[in-house]
Formats: sequence, structure tokens, C-alpha cells
Amino acid sequence: MRHKRGSVFYGVLLMVLISSVFVRSHRLLRSHQYIEGGIYSVDALMHGFQEDLLSLEEALNKRFEDPTILIQQLDLRKTIVQGDFTITFANKYNEENRYLILVYDGRTRHRRRVSLMTTPEGIQLKSVEV
Repeated sequence: MRHKRGSVFYGVLLMVLISSVFVRSHRLLRSHQYIEGGIYSVDALMHGFQEDLLSLEEALNKRFEDPTILIQQLDLRKTIVQGDFTITFANKYNEENRYLILVYDGRTRHRRRVSLMTTPEGIQLKSVEV
């Protein structure tokens, strides 16, 4: 009788050990899937912002035919609203025609730093964050 009780006890301990290993493996697998999903969503969000940045650049070039008007408004620290985006002045680079602006996307509620350059052809926007 004593041996039977011991073998049942060790059998239960072995099952608890195996189940804890399975639970840990399952949690590890789920956390990797969650991280991969998060990385993918951030990638998709950044890619979408790059596409929106091109449309914002076109809209600003249509709205401000002369880029100096936009620069004057940024120098006065005015907020410019264009569609779903709100543009504010952040900083000026050492170059005369290059500014750092903050672009707030009202749909996703993200604020991004963007480099604004003025050229004779018009306004060029480039995302500073990678």
C-alpha cells in the first residue's frame, strides 16, 4: 500500500510540473505573437503617416503658393490646420529654409516631428522620426 501511495503522489507532482511547463510555453508563445502584432501595427501606422505626409505636402503647396507666407505664419507661432492635421512650429535649423514642425494627426492622435524645407518649387516635408 505504501508504494502505491508514493507512486500516485509522484505521478501528481509530475503532472503539475508538466502542466506548468505547458502554461509557461503557452504564455511565451502568446507574448511573442502579441509583440509581433504590435510591431506590425506600428509599422503600418508609420507607413500610413508617410503616405499622409505626401498628401499634406500637396495640400500645403496648393494652399500656400508662396512658401514665405507659411514661414511667416510659423515664425509668428501660429497654428495651421490643414484637414485632419494641425501644424505648429517647433524649432529652426541653422539653414535659412529648414524648419522643424510638429504635425498632430487628429485621427490617430499622434504628434510627429517633421522637417519642413522651402525650395523654389514649393514646400517639402520629411519625417524626422524613423
